Amino acid sequence: MAKKKEKSEDQKVTFWRKRIEFAASRQRDYDKKYGYSRAKLEYTGDYKQAMNELGSGLTDIPITPINEVKAFVRTFLPSIYSRDPVINVNPNGKASIESSKIFEPSINSLWREIKLKREVRRCIVDACLGPWGWIKVGYAAVFGEHEIEEGKPQVEANEFIQDEEIFAVRETWKRIVYDTDSINAPNDCRWMAHMIVKPVEAIKESKVYSNTADLEGNYAPTNQYYDEKGDPQKYADDPHVVLWEIWDKDTNKVYTITDGVDKFLLEKEWPYKTTRFPFIGLTFDVNPDENYPQNFVGAWEPQLWEKIKLRSMTLDHLKRFGRQLMVEKGAMSNTEKQKFEQGMTGSVLEINKGKMPPTPIQYAPIQSDMYAVINAIEYDKDNISGQSAIVRGAPQKTQSRTIGEIDRLIGANEGRNADPQDLVEDFSEDIAYYLKALMQEYTTLPKFVRMSQQDAETVINALGPERFDGTGFNYTKDDIQGDFDIDIKAGSTLPLNRANRIKLLDQVLKNSQAMGVAPGGKVAFTIGRSVLSDLELYEVEKAYEEEIAELEAQKQAMMQMAKATGAGVAAGGELPQIQPQRGRPATPPKVGVA
Repeated sequence: MAKKKEKSEDQKVTFWRKRIEFAASRQRDYDKKYGYSRAKLEYTGDYKQAMNELGSGLTDIPITPINEVKAFVRTFLPSIYSRDPVINVNPNGKASIESSKIFEPSINSLWREIKLKREVRRCIVDACLGPWGWIKVGYAAVFGEHEIEEGKPQVEANEFIQDEEIFAVRETWKRIVYDTDSINAPNDCRWMAHMIVKPVEAIKESKVYSNTADLEGNYAPTNQYYDEKGDPQKYADDPHVVLWEIWDKDTNKVYTITDGVDKFLLEKEWPYKTTRFPFIGLTFDVNPDENYPQNFVGAWEPQLWEKIKLRSMTLDHLKRFGRQLMVEKGAMSNTEKQKFEQGMTGSVLEINKGKMPPTPIQYAPIQSDMYAVINAIEYDKDNISGQSAIVRGAPQKTQSRTIGEIDRLIGANEGRNADPQDLVEDFSEDIAYYLKALMQEYTTLPKFVRMSQQDAETVINALGPERFDGTGFNYTKDDIQGDFDIDIKAGSTLPLNRANRIKLLDQVLKNSQAMGVAPGGKVAFTIGRSVLSDLELYEVEKAYEEEIAELEAQKQAMMQMAKATGAGVAAGGELPQIQPQRGRPATPPKVGVA
């Protein structure tokens, strides 16, 4: 059997160029099919362009935009992700118990440090409007983005990607393509590619890339200036280049290519120990057997457009009463007609004697069935989206308008949000797993984690008291080695405002007896302190703290007396009497007699 001839480097580059071009064309096909870009136009209020793309059929009627896409997303986003998730770390085996205690506060601290909350929130918006919300996770120094002399152009200008640092940043779906045979991306992808736009000069000055001598700009930057005639002109002295960073599992390598250069600008082994792609995707749609999923607003977009059409036709019908009039021929001169059309206040119009003045054309009234149709469409839209007007804070028509009925509407929406909330938690969990792998591989320099004295006991037991300075501790990768399972605490990303906190605390107090909480105990005092703090009753809170301090002092005094009593009885002395304090009956301590 003849040995298969290995491809040359320029053949490999051409192969990858064609592969990426085909994947990008598939992405455009799905964009046209599901309307990802159109949803973005609707979100930003550009309904004129969205109408042209959709082909609404309202050629002679002006569109009346109803931006429910924006309202939906801005309501949906905080309802499922308002806070940083609480990451739980569970050791697999006894050997990982101590290191898991160090790793749990460390990864939660890193999540806050690299500002992942804002990146995840942007991914949720991406997944609502487009197919995916992508997070790219990595270690900056692996590719040496900052290995440039001072004063030279920077390859990486993202504030979230720093020198020698783990990063996790949002990437737009338009710049990520993947294996066209995949139906469960990125899990079953053989390769993924990321489009990166950089200044040509920065690429040439970087120590990362090779074969850059013939590199020329192939991308028009978005910044513009205007010439003397007022025409927009691109900066001729600021050429940019499109790079494709390819992650290939078949060869376990990472490549970088660009148009116009038939050599790899970068070819290296997979840089991380983990074999997962560094791209983590979020989608709210399960679309079996297709390369791309549907966006989250696409399912109810047709109902929204029908609502917009009916609203536009209704307003157009009403406006006709004020803009179409009849006048008898010869009744007004052209000059008088112009004065009438301009509608200037205080103008005097002359009409020929014996002629009728301008009168409005009488149209048939709007069919009453149209309002029923609008209500039916509104019902269908809410039924599909799962988000009613009352959830968005808008007035809602109900039969009785009782609090119970409103609570049921809100509760139904919370039930519909349970699935996307779970998907966001899974998405956060996948990010945490990749961060775990990078932290265990690249945390060579000490990293500081801030902790309160109250939460430091487990860390002190694991690292020793000398590693905790009263405000936090330092760790390296040696401290966090081990086999861990990671999960996100259910509901930890949900909003917990003051009203919700007070409501939850009130429920705890009502069930405190069944939970075994002793009246006047530490748990009860802590709940009381939290309630008063949330209510911002500062004078009451201060008196409450003084009350607790007095009770604690009495408790300590009684303990001292109990000790003294025990010693006196043991020596043959008499039992001292304990006087009640602040109206409370005294309970003699139980003592043993020697």
